[in-house]
Amino acid sequence: MNVRTNWAATAGSVAACLLSGLLAGARANCEIPGQSQPRWSAGGVDLSVAGVPLLAGGLVQLFTAAGAGVYSSGGSPPQVTAMALAGGGWQYVARYTGPQQFTAAETVTVAAGRVTWALTAQQNGPAPVRMEWNAARIPAAILVGCDYRATNLGGVDVSGTVGYLPASGDMLAASLGGIVTSLALKHTGGGYLRFSAPAGEGFLLFDARRDVWLEGQRVFWLGVPDVTLVPGRPARLQIELAITTPAIGAAVPDVSIPSPAAPVALAKEPAPALLDADGNPILIPMPKEVRFTSNRMRLRGTVPVWLPRSTRRFARLEAAVRRLTRRWQRRYRVRMPIRWGAWSGRGIGVSVSRAGALPTDSPAAPREAQGYALTVTASGVAITGTDERGAWYGLQTLRQLVMRSPHGEAWLHGVEITDWPSLAFRGAHLFVGKHALPFHTRLISHIFGRFKLNALVLECEYSRWKSHPEIRVPEAMPLRDLRAEVEFARRRFLQPIPLIPSLSHTDWIFKNGRHLTLAEDPASPHAYDVSDPRSYQILFDVYREAIGIFRPSAFHIGHDELLSAGSSAPGAYPFRANHRGAGTAQLFSGDVWRIDAFLRAQNIRPMMWADMLLAPSDGNPARYPRFPAANAPTAAAAQEMRQNLPGDMILDDWRYEPGSEQRNGLNLFLNSGHDAIGCSWFQPQNIRGWALQCVRKGALGLLQTTWAGYNSGEALLHTQLRQFDAFVLAAEYSWSGTKLQPGDGSSPPAAGTLPWNARDVFIRSWSRSSQSTASGWTINLSQGTNMQLAAPRSHGLPWSAPRTASAAWSARDPLDGAVVQSEKVPTGVCLRSRLEVNRGEVGPGAIVLHPNARAGHIALLQACAFPSPDGTTVATVTLSYADGGQAELPLRYGRETGALDDNGEPAGMTTALIPWRADAAAAPLWLRICTLTNPQPGKRIAAIRIAAIDPVAAPVLFGITGW
Repeated sequence: MNVRTNWAATAGSVAACLLSGLLAGARANCEIPGQSQPRWSAGGVDLSVAGVPLLAGGLVQLFTAAGAGVYSSGGSPPQVTAMALAGGGWQYVARYTGPQQFTAAETVTVAAGRVTWALTAQQNGPAPVRMEWNAARIPAAILVGCDYRATNLGGVDVSGTVGYLPASGDMLAASLGGIVTSLALKHTGGGYLRFSAPAGEGFLLFDARRDVWLEGQRVFWLGVPDVTLVPGRPARLQIELAITTPAIGAAVPDVSIPSPAAPVALAKEPAPALLDADGNPILIPMPKEVRFTSNRMRLRGTVPVWLPRSTRRFARLEAAVRRLTRRWQRRYRVRMPIRWGAWSGRGIGVSVSRAGALPTDSPAAPREAQGYALTVTASGVAITGTDERGAWYGLQTLRQLVMRSPHGEAWLHGVEITDWPSLAFRGAHLFVGKHALPFHTRLISHIFGRFKLNALVLECEYSRWKSHPEIRVPEAMPLRDLRAEVEFARRRFLQPIPLIPSLSHTDWIFKNGRHLTLAEDPASPHAYDVSDPRSYQILFDVYREAIGIFRPSAFHIGHDELLSAGSSAPGAYPFRANHRGAGTAQLFSGDVWRIDAFLRAQNIRPMMWADMLLAPSDGNPARYPRFPAANAPTAAAAQEMRQNLPGDMILDDWRYEPGSEQRNGLNLFLNSGHDAIGCSWFQPQNIRGWALQCVRKGALGLLQTTWAGYNSGEALLHTQLRQFDAFVLAAEYSWSGTKLQPGDGSSPPAAGTLPWNARDVFIRSWSRSSQSTASGWTINLSQGTNMQLAAPRSHGLPWSAPRTASAAWSARDPLDGAVVQSEKVPTGVCLRSRLEVNRGEVGPGAIVLHPNARAGHIALLQACAFPSPDGTTVATVTLSYADGGQAELPLRYGRETGALDDNGEPAGMTTALIPWRADAAAAPLWLRICTLTNPQPGKRIAAIRIAAIDPVAAPVLFGITGW
């Protein structure tokens, strides 16, 4: 069934009833199946219609006239009261209080098929301020493919169709019609929606899916983006939404696909190697000089590994060689004895140039520190490191030269490489946590070490310090785990650096309500009192413990965002009356010198975040309008703090918005004689931009940061994977210094891009799956297919009904990691979704397959048409055994499945991504292979039922394989 609403229709004039008395329960005559009660959450009203989320949250923010943020209801929520209305419905009143004597009252009324937002705001401070009012956020999934018509403030009508792919640009460029007075949307998953504002007023509904500040939320932003509040003059804003509810199609019975399981010789095979257009292995990071040859050295029989006697003092290198040989002996069934002496040209020879006594045929290592030379011929492998660390990096490259046939034959690809890093410092920043050790050691061995990062900055203030047990928190890391992680990193050539915030972000000192008398502002304990010696007694007690564990050559002391910490008077530092005469710069500098003296006495260099040393007006404003991550109170204070820095201080200059790294503080810091490091976050262009800036300006290196909470663990990969696969890009750009743009794994890659996708590389490297092959079975789904993919467009939807019957892919289809082009168009079985009511035929609630076969594992090639909240079970897979038993397995969004357009957050670690394009110019759609483990592998599977659970996601099955 497909319900269409005419543009001329009004709420109440169509067959579908109004969303009247939404909260009135049985009193409403037009109750909608599955409707939910609205609730206040995350700054606004959440509302679902017919099981489909329609509205979610909101935000009120305040800025100075220059654009500096001074208040956000996200950090300081309003006080909210709720009231049931006599005629049905609910009303919420939220009262906001902020700096500049700012007050606001927002009334949200949900009743009689309408939602009304009304905001009155006023500030009585000394100068005008700017307010941003985000009344609500609308999930993008219910709007994609819908038609809209708007009237803007100039009285001009604008119409269009919302695209499946996100719009780019600023708020205005990505909006539906610009600043509008009315906006109607039809064919949405929430029904017919009509927004309006009072005469002469306007609002904005913009596509925020690419908005950097919303950090990947798939929403459209509704509100008024910029209102100037003049002291003493209230501002009144209002937006109204009228809703006509959609009709719900009749339930479609299960579809049974009678095709039995058909045997396949390779139901499971190793992940194919990443190859370039010439069939050579893709090496990450890209070597400086590389020449591939047609030689191949087979890994079979006995392959001795030679270490010159002079290198036996390099214990870390020898341990690395032993780990590698144990792994390869187990995986490739080859004997690899360790021997000492001159390499004969056969087997694998590893040497260190600076150790002297090199084998005669060893390639010459580069002069640059951490460099290596590597040669693979038909008879042997030679690795020469400039130093011990360089030889280790040669081993990591050698691991990427292993090729393997489907039947288990392994060999090393012929090559000649001379390589060295572009940046001396290539760091990873992590938080600790109670259960972080297994996660971090795997990151170190599978990602950081493999891709040649060489420093680990551990933010570890929340550890179980012996000197101050009174401030421990439940998620604190045990010291035995912290010590184990530090040693694990050091053995893999990562320099461990402790980060314990001082002066600012010292909340950790005041945990459990302790030491509040030492807080600069006891009502908002984020900074300590620099004039009280007891502050430094606690700080240095903890520093001594950290130094004993890390034995560091550098120590990160924090010192960022000092002026944004206090809540009693946001932006005010100092707070204590006896400090105000001294001022921020003097107090800051005095604290830095005191800590520097403590560390210098132990021959340790300090590091610190650099934002307090920069003012928004510093740098070149022509390159970037305003200097972000520049938190000094004035330009004069910034200059004073820079001039008063100890000479041994290493400065970490961070900026996370793509393009903002172009306006950096590196010149200021380097010209003053300080070592500087550029710090990036998860945005690929930000990582690339910082690395190139650091290489160009001769900075010390790059630090890749994560900001994923104080309780680190592997569960973060299900919600914050983009923060961790970014380490692959950071490793590439900081080592190779390449100017290539981040790639999506296209084959062939677009001109000027990396030939791989960071997410795919991360998942491949992280996976514990074995390299073995297995025979099994697959099922032809062609008798049930109802969806055929098409090219994503700027409007409409990227799928249609299949033109002809087509066998769905098997889940192990050998795609070689490449983009599949239009000659192989995926068709699949799309299950039911509420959103399909206005988009085409309603799919079945479930499909039933009849393999009549055994399998320990079942691989599904699948995706969802629309996104759902992370962790939502979108479908269940029920295995019915021949003996009558059953087992049920979930398909969870962000774990086993994700949306077709989702190569970002979230993405489950149980999936492998496969990009598909209709043509070279189209953006890719992403299919996923997830492998489910059968809890009873010895039993014959009579039937597999895959049923949709989530009302939105629309799971699509493209192929299934068992082994």
